[in-house]
Amino acid sequence: MIRGDRFLHAPALAAALLVALAPPAGAQPETEPGVFGEIIDVRVINLEIVVTDKDGNRVPGLGPQDFELQVDGKPVPIDFFTEILSGTAVERGVAGDTKGVPQLVPGEPVPRRFLIFVDDSFSRKNERDRVLEAIREQLEFLTPEDRVAVVAYDGEGLEMLSTWRPRGTELDRAVRRAQTRPTHGLSWEAELRSYDFRQQNLEDETFALGDPTFGNDLTQTQEQAVMRISNRVERVVLAAASTLRSFAAPPGRKVMLLVSGGWPYDPLRWVVPNRERAPLEATLDKGEDLYRPLVETANRLGYTLYPIDAPGLRSDGAAGSVSQPGDSLAAASVAFSRDVELDTALANLAHETGGQAFLDSTNLRALERVADDTRSYYWLGFQPSFKGSDSGHQVRVVAKRRGLDVRSRRSYVDLSRETEVTMMTESALLFGNPPSSEPLLAKIGKPTQVRGRSATLPLTVMIPVHLLTFLPHAGGYVAATELRVAVLDEAGQTAEVPVIDLPLVLDQPPAEGQVQRYETQLKLRRQKHDIVVSLYDVASGRILSTRVEVDPG
Repeated sequence: MIRGDRFLHAPALAAALLVALAPPAGAQPETEPGVFGEIIDVRVINLEIVVTDKDGNRVPGLGPQDFELQVDGKPVPIDFFTEILSGTAVERGVAGDTKGVPQLVPGEPVPRRFLIFVDDSFSRKNERDRVLEAIREQLEFLTPEDRVAVVAYDGEGLEMLSTWRPRGTELDRAVRRAQTRPTHGLSWEAELRSYDFRQQNLEDETFALGDPTFGNDLTQTQEQAVMRISNRVERVVLAAASTLRSFAAPPGRKVMLLVSGGWPYDPLRWVVPNRERAPLEATLDKGEDLYRPLVETANRLGYTLYPIDAPGLRSDGAAGSVSQPGDSLAAASVAFSRDVELDTALANLAHETGGQAFLDSTNLRALERVADDTRSYYWLGFQPSFKGSDSGHQVRVVAKRRGLDVRSRRSYVDLSRETEVTMMTESALLFGNPPSSEPLLAKIGKPTQVRGRSATLPLTVMIPVHLLTFLPHAGGYVAATELRVAVLDEAGQTAEVPVIDLPLVLDQPPAEGQVQRYETQLKLRRQKHDIVVSLYDVASGRILSTRVEVDPG
């Protein structure tokens, strides 16, 4: 038995969720989402290239010799290249046989995967349903080879309404089911109106934070509003990224349609329109920081993002145009500034991944236009030198012919193994389904200590060592493993996932059915929690995991 002998505290998000974990003392059918059980092996970065002339018309018939691929400003070779013309692969240029390269047969249709993410946390029901109804009516623009999956997020958890399905009755039913779900956009608007009222009345203007000499003169109301908006956006971004990871490896062209209820880009500029950041405000989340996890995940897995602005044209005091007391001109200026913030968030997601954003009146033609946009393009790939450093790299494709415009994803991240496993664990937590097919038994006992709003509970993990890879070492056998515990409270808040190195040592090779027990303690808020416990086998890349629910209150 291995026993943890002290707490390792994990930093929490705005809800101050407390988690403590002690360190140790010593393949699926097409209709299912991605497997949570082994590391996603991304060896090739695939780029979908849309080339247009000065009039916006697609330019066919190009080859790899017509492009220059640059990574961090330096030319790199193109390892794979083909043209997709009207949905069919054309043999043209460099062929690839590397794992991760699309296996396309010249003359045959290229399958497409449309992953629809429905945001119920920011959306108003009538606006969301109008967009979903348009999507349902436009399913006819898909081909028989296409597949669609539908996932919805309510601010707390993800629900998979449909796995990969062709157009037809089942898919139609899934979209209709999405329309029956409650939304939380009205509560979001009420929160904003409350802030605007307090700000207008300057009820806490005397409680300025920081030193105005350096420009950090945010009031307490403003500071709190920035943090709350950041937290709310952070949660929906994590949910969308988790959805991508759970549908990581389908064949063919992969796109995600993001039905957004209105996500602010920079929370500080949303709260204080047209405000430039002061030096002491650098710790407040910026737009590029908030949305980076979604952009990085999409680019890593080869998904193109097509965000859809569910509110569309705002003229009735919706989330982007919160009414302002007092001067009407000032109110109009604030409303316009916030509308720009909402549009910027979606436009940036599309720009960074090579997609398009559907704003204002274009939101009701989104699926039709995405289906058209993904029928003709160039597909190229390259093999970067992955080092697992979690570093970001800029990617640019330049057309050598003058007068041509190129649209494609703009970056990728060299994710470390540790980050990959942690992201997979978080994804499993949000989806609420069994994390993996490999067994791991975890049991949480009754609280051993209760103090105020927190409680300490014993956690016992039964590890099936016969499923792990043990290597000879110092007269015995050792398996290098990492233990993770991800926690989600009933308000949808998560905490940073701690990573615990857990070496398992045996005198002889493990016997069939042999288990080893690990004991530690969790420190949680006294409310309901969902918990995912995962054990990563470093040598094999296998993940064992389980999911438990607990209410220490």
